[in-house]
Amino acid sequence: MSAEHCGAVSGGDPELLGATPLVGGTNFAFYTGAAAQGVQVCVYPQKNPFFERRYDLTAKQPVEQDGGIIGYIWHGVVPDARESDLYGFRVDGPYAPEKGFFFNPNKLLIDFCAREVTHELHQWDPLHFPHNREDNASLMPKGRIVDWRRLESQTKQGFIHPHTDSVILEMHVKGATCLHPDIPPEIRGTYKALSHPAFIAWLQDMCFTTVEVQPPGAYGSDVRLAGLGMSNYWGYMPMAPMAPHTGYAASKEPMREFHESISILRAHGIEVVVDVVPNHTLESRSDGPVINLRGMDSTLYLDRDYTGSGNTRDFGHPMNVRFFLEELRHWKRLGVSGFRIDLATIVGRVHGKDFDPHSPMMRAIREDAFLRDVKFYGEPWDLGPNCVQCGNLCATSPGASSAQNIVAEWDRVARDVLPQAALGHKEIPRNWIINALAGQLLPPYARVTKIGSHDGPTLDDMVAYLAKQNGPNGEDGRDGNEINPDGFWVSEQDRLRVERFAFSLLAITQGIPMTTLGHERCKSQNGNTNPYCQDNNTSYIPWNDAVTPQGRDLMAFVKECNMFRAAHPSLRRATLFAGQADLESGLTFADNPMKDVTWLDPFAQDFCKVGAIDWLGGFQMLLSGDPGNSPPHEQNLTRLVMRSDRDSPLLALINPTGGDIEFLLPEVAGIVWKQVLNSLDSGAVGGEPASAAQSVKVGYHALIMFEGMRTPLHQSTLQFQDRAINANVAHGVLSL
Repeated sequence: MSAEHCGAVSGGDPELLGATPLVGGTNFAFYTGAAAQGVQVCVYPQKNPFFERRYDLTAKQPVEQDGGIIGYIWHGVVPDARESDLYGFRVDGPYAPEKGFFFNPNKLLIDFCAREVTHELHQWDPLHFPHNREDNASLMPKGRIVDWRRLESQTKQGFIHPHTDSVILEMHVKGATCLHPDIPPEIRGTYKALSHPAFIAWLQDMCFTTVEVQPPGAYGSDVRLAGLGMSNYWGYMPMAPMAPHTGYAASKEPMREFHESISILRAHGIEVVVDVVPNHTLESRSDGPVINLRGMDSTLYLDRDYTGSGNTRDFGHPMNVRFFLEELRHWKRLGVSGFRIDLATIVGRVHGKDFDPHSPMMRAIREDAFLRDVKFYGEPWDLGPNCVQCGNLCATSPGASSAQNIVAEWDRVARDVLPQAALGHKEIPRNWIINALAGQLLPPYARVTKIGSHDGPTLDDMVAYLAKQNGPNGEDGRDGNEINPDGFWVSEQDRLRVERFAFSLLAITQGIPMTTLGHERCKSQNGNTNPYCQDNNTSYIPWNDAVTPQGRDLMAFVKECNMFRAAHPSLRRATLFAGQADLESGLTFADNPMKDVTWLDPFAQDFCKVGAIDWLGGFQMLLSGDPGNSPPHEQNLTRLVMRSDRDSPLLALINPTGGDIEFLLPEVAGIVWKQVLNSLDSGAVGGEPASAAQSVKVGYHALIMFEGMRTPLHQSTLQFQDRAINANVAHGVLSL
């Protein structure tokens, strides 16, 4: 590869990080630590990508912190650089790893803010390491100059589903469609395939509102994985987090393809949430390669590893805050509706200290004006001190305005308790299950409920294996989560039974339900609980005739559950149950106004009166139909849950035990009960309404749901009450 020094350039805008085409050339802006002595932008013309033109950036804007200069943003306009040209950066300065200096002008650095890249790194050569003094440009990925502002300006901002109205489907871009027979082979496993009519039709039929894709940004395989002769499949090793991963593109324009697919999905009522990974990068340990951040400023990293991935970014550094904000804004401008933040508590650690819900990064996420109408989800834990921060990630800043966002949390209680209740042979106390269903620390709008995710066994493997089978990952079985042997069932019939029970519990849990694609169709990973490196049928999703009969049965039942949940706003509340009388329902139970929720034993007795809620056994959940009102944070993103969305009363008979239970239906004045969901038999729903005090047998590990139907006399009374309430509202008597 030949090179030519083309002199110095200046001017430009330091606010436009990365490469931005202008009328008179391309603006480049690149950050380095204060010790850097010079920066060159290297441009590779589209017509001759093996010829390198080097330009010295001479203008620099200081980056300050605590009254001192910690670095500079070097910037300038290169007249000869045009759209589709390739580029990278070289940084000159001291090389002293013991002092944290890794500057080496022989190493071409990939732009951390690139909007497109040529390829990703999955194999490592000695040339990539900082102590090597040879030039690595021939092996390094390059950024591609694209007019990202023009594409972003074409995005039409659409609707966002209310948090608790959302049903999230987590998926891998490639694995979701690469085996789909109804999608043309040339686009399977790509961004474009996600917006194919066959895939959209399935999403709509299944009543999934939200697609959460595992990291779509450019990533690679770290040194350890490459040393095992394996590649990264999941994508949690960022290289250039704003550039769409080239391996998921059917075209030569990954950013445009991603943008167009998101636009089509949104036009069909499906929002897209993307996984973002701000906590670490591809550069591995301190003795690892230099591809961008380490060669720019090693203080962007902490001096300890809180991620288990070799490095941890320091969100006490102002440029890490800025880089992540740029990333979030960019993906939003491409049309995404929200973000799931991997190991989210890392962004709340300032210089590695304890998590602070009011740290600069957390405040920016909540209060950035441009990000106010997107959703945020995150894991409230990492591997640092005080690593579990459940209830703190979604905390709001003191005195914040009603326009503030929250970061909804993956709920630990639901994650741990629901699988035990649904799948396990060992019974657990009823109050554990009740807390998982109703929520305890977190309001429903801030609570993501799930029974497994990509980083663990599939639901089917939870019940079909006694232990994990992670040998193919090349780590002698040391990696990945364990499989709880208590969830093992011998017969396929029982496995299907408890999986249906699990999805029925998820459907009636207050919060934001999330399912990982494959769990709804009895997908197996052959017992592998950590297939991050399995780019093969272990991870790929089967479709149509490749789905087992049990998988088709479960898929049909999951659709029933999603439809049932969508039809009942009292299952999608934005506020926690108050356990108070719901006077607007006009209903009574046990001679008292019905409460928003009443927990009953199998004999239809209120636990508040008879106690023993912490005993083992079955129980009933009786809902008045109160949908709850949205707090200011939820109103900002969505809408107020109005009283006009009042639900009919609902009754769930829940048997998490190993034997059949006889339940006595509660007597609610003016109500008869109609069966609407049965985890044992979809065909059993409907039929003649059941009267109060009737006995209903519920088999082991099963749930039956009833909807309360008002008798004609009670209905007319309710209508009279509704007219009175509406009249009072019109005269300002009630505040709803």
